[in-house]
Formats: sequence, C-alpha cells, structure tokens
Amino acid sequence: MKTPIIDAKLHPPAHGHLMQRERLLDQLSSEASKKLFLIDGYAGSGKTTLAIQFLQSGSLKSTWYNLDFHDQDPVLFFDYLTMAVRLVCPKFCQGLEFRSATSVEAWSIFIHELQNRVKEPLYIVFDNFECINGAREVNDFLVYLIQHLPSKVHLVFLCSQAPRFPLTAYRLSNDLYQLRVSDLAFTLEEAVCLLQESFGTSMSRSTVKRIVEETESWALALVLIGQNVGRRGAAKQFRKHVRPEHFQEDLYEYFLEDILKPRPRHIQELMISSALLPFLSRNELNLYMGSKNAEALLKCFRESNIPVSPLNGGT
Repeated sequence: MKTPIIDAKLHPPAHGHLMQRERLLDQLSSEASKKLFLIDGYAGSGKTTLAIQFLQSGSLKSTWYNLDFHDQDPVLFFDYLTMAVRLVCPKFCQGLEFRSATSVEAWSIFIHELQNRVKEPLYIVFDNFECINGAREVNDFLVYLIQHLPSKVHLVFLCSQAPRFPLTAYRLSNDLYQLRVSDLAFTLEEAVCLLQESFGTSMSRSTVKRIVEETESWALALVLIGQNVGRRGAAKQFRKHVRPEHFQEDLYEYFLEDILKPRPRHIQELMISSALLPFLSRNELNLYMGSKNAEALLKCFRESNIPVSPLNGGT
C-alpha cells in the first residue's frame, strides 16, 4: 500500500520546465550503455533536473530513490530499494526480507531477481547519495551489487560527495561515466537561453556574461536571478539583476534549508566558522576553532562539493 512518504521517496521531485541542457544531455545519451553514472556536484548545480531530463528525453525505463540520513540503516535501505524496483517490476523479490547487513544470501537473491525480471534496460537512480555516503553496511551491499550487476541494469548516483567505495576500476574499464562540478557549470550560451527564454527576461548578452562571472555559472543562482528578475521585469542596471533584495533572501533560505541544515553538526560548525575566514587552511582553523582535527574537517568539507566562494558583493 502506497503512502505519501513512499511516494516521495520513490519518485523524482517535480522539476518544472527548465531548459533542456542539450550539451550535457547529448553526452549522457552517447554514454547510455554505461554500467554506472556519477553526477557529482554541489547542491543547486542541476544534478537532479539533468538526470530527469536524461531519462525522459531517451524514454528510458527508470526507478528513483530519494535518500536521506535515515537510509543509512541497511534494512531500511534494502527495503526501499526493493520497493523502488518493484514499481517497474511488480513481482520483484516478493517475500524477500533483509534482516542482516551481511546477508550475502539475500544479496544473491536480489541479483538473481534483477537478472531474471529486468528484460529491458533499467536505470536505478540514487538521489542525494551523500546522505548515506560512508554507511558501511550499505556500501558493502552496493559494492556487491555493482560487482554482480546484470547487463540490463544501470546505476545512477547523484551526489555532492563522490561515493566512498572504489570506482577507479570501473572508470578504467570504461564502465563509468562521470559529470563533475565543472561540467555542470552553465556556459554563457546556456545562461543566455535560461534567462532569456526560460524566464522571459530581456537582458543583453553582456549583462548575462557579467551575471555568469558573478555567480561562477552556478545553476541555482542563475535560476533565482531569472525568477526574481522575471517577476519584476528586466532592469537596465546590472546590480538590479544580481543583488535584488528578494534574490538574496531566497539564496540565504536555500543555503540554510538545503545546504547547511542537512550537514552533520561538525560540518555545520565548520561552515559557519569558515565564513569569517578569507581562506581555509589547517593552521588557521586549528587556532580559530580551538580544534586539533582541522585537517580531517577540511578533507571532509572539500570532498562535499560545498560552494565556498562568495559572490561578489558578499552575497
């Protein structure tokens, strides 16, 4: 029986009707036969929207799993993953229960069911994978799953932190396709299309270029600017585009709700403390935070793809 929680967990979020990023969609489509996909970028860089568009544009059969920190529980993870596959293969793993994190027998049955019941290419999407990254029992299962993945099944990881299990071998064997932060950054042409066509603004190309430089091509910032300027009508002055009061409010709210709050407390403290520093270094953080563990914090921080460069003007 479906519940609102299950529906939210096992269906992609609504993404509106933003422009199709043909450059990236063409790349993904040309690599559609890959075993693994890793779209790795910070929050608000367009990972989820891109994945949805990729699956829709290619009419690819898929199932979706929106992860949160509770899914670090291996039993919960296995149950939700089974339900996700069952949405597209109704009789998948009927009666199978996963009661042990090391139940290789259950893992084998899961693989066997995938092999027997998936008759056409199926893409399983793990959204917000950073929420469970490093959960040992879940990682053990995923490593096993990847190693024995049937040829018709493809895994798509959307995350702000690369998975903490080995993927180098799959990259070398050409079984992995990866898009990084730099790939997700909007080009000038894409920004012009987004702001002028998707939001109906009338900005000049030179104005859009300055906005791209100010926002470092961050998808979320471009969308917020487009929404705010579109609501108020395109202004002539650049500062009216980049720093409207409501744009700043929306951006701050997004940082609080989607970037700061979901992080572990020690990363939250580091983000807040480091906001006062001109740059991040081990010695400064040890001194400023009274910590002897700054190096480990910095490593975790930098691996999390958290946008740390301020917009010009302090936004």
